[in-house]
Amino acid sequence: MDKKENQDTMTKAGCGFAVFAAVFILLCSINPFVTIGIFWFLAILVLCIY
Repeated sequence: MDKKENQDTMTKAGCGFAVFAAVFILLCSINPFVTIGIFWFLAILVLCIY
């Protein structure tokens, strides 16, 4: 993987994280308990996959 590809991957990850953070904050303002539940579920799911 050369530097250019790595940079593109990092940019995509950054954009994905920014979108995720925005959605997370939006959901938190609506219903924090459900959001935290979903967040933990996703975190455990990701840990199991990787």
